[in-house]
Amino acid sequence: MKNIPVLSNASAAIIVTVIFLFIYASVQQSYRTTANDPQIQLASEIKQRLENSESIQDFFPKDTVDLSKSPSVFAMLLDNQNHVTHSSGFLHNENPMLPKGVLDFVKTNGEDRVTWQPQPNVRMAMVIMKINTDNISYVAVGRSLKEVEVRESNLVFMTFVGWIICIAIIAINAAIYFFMKSKKTEIRR
Repeated sequence: MKNIPVLSNASAAIIVTVIFLFIYASVQQSYRTTANDPQIQLASEIKQRLENSESIQDFFPKDTVDLSKSPSVFAMLLDNQNHVTHSSGFLHNENPMLPKGVLDFVKTNGEDRVTWQPQPNVRMAMVIMKINTDNISYVAVGRSLKEVEVRESNLVFMTFVGWIICIAIIAINAAIYFFMKSKKTEIRR
């Protein structure tokens, strides 16, 4: 019976830790999956227009997006040989090249949503879709994950602070319990 308060406090600490881990994981996944929302919409619209032989020129403005600096959404079209035919984004004044393995997966499965890092400190949330036209095989739409990563860093800090406060409360509770217990023991002597 003497170990029940120790077990109760340890159990409380474990429960608090698990709860905070689930809170972090849930919010982080929400941040990351919603980072794909504009790309899904734009890729679907470009795909539909191409498959209906409609104009897509408004998706490819003359002033393009520098992927190393801009948080803007960009789009790319790739042909049957996986070469970029149109792009509204560039990296070092060149069209970015998606990994062949991603395009192979999309060729088989029709779509993929990936985090792509074409160079250090440039991470993109990408949505790639297979297109059924003669000249274009894929549409890839992406945007920077910098803002999402800032939110994730803030989330880590807030979650850690909340966890520390809860663990401190459990530790203070345990200390008060053992202090009161030792006082009762002294009074009985």
